[in-house]
Amino acid sequence: MKVYFTGTFDPPTIGHLNIVERASRLFDEVVVLMLINPDKKARYTVNQRLEMLKILTSDFANVTFDFSEGFAVDYVKSHGGGVLLRGIRGVEDLAYETEMAKYNVEHGVDTVFMTAFDFFKTVSSTAVKESGNESLLPPKIAQFIKTLS
Repeated sequence: MKVYFTGTFDPPTIGHLNIVERASRLFDEVVVLMLINPDKKARYTVNQRLEMLKILTSDFANVTFDFSEGFAVDYVKSHGGGVLLRGIRGVEDLAYETEMAKYNVEHGVDTVFMTAFDFFKTVSSTAVKESGNESLLPPKIAQFIKTLS
């Protein structure tokens, strides 16, 4: 089965990497799908984030990456189907993601949730940007970001 792990990945964190690692063991094919949300102000450009996803996924034979400016469900349906994958850190994520999953299933695509280990519950791209805490980034991503300065 093919699964699409969606997000803005601005930047990809150790939490994202953990989900990718776990998903790569559970699914035949994993696509890390960066969604472009025009309502969100991204710190990194589309090309920079794609380069980070290339780095993030390079160690996994069954993981690829792509991006879309449209809805995830439309992308999934136009690329042969599959399910969406979302990471859940806590109750707030669950409430939000459940609403999104309802929309997705109404449009023909199921969503599966993967819960975060306690260690990752406070890890987010926003936390990385606000704190500058490099320990929340995979080392190769942290190295890449340093080259951008």
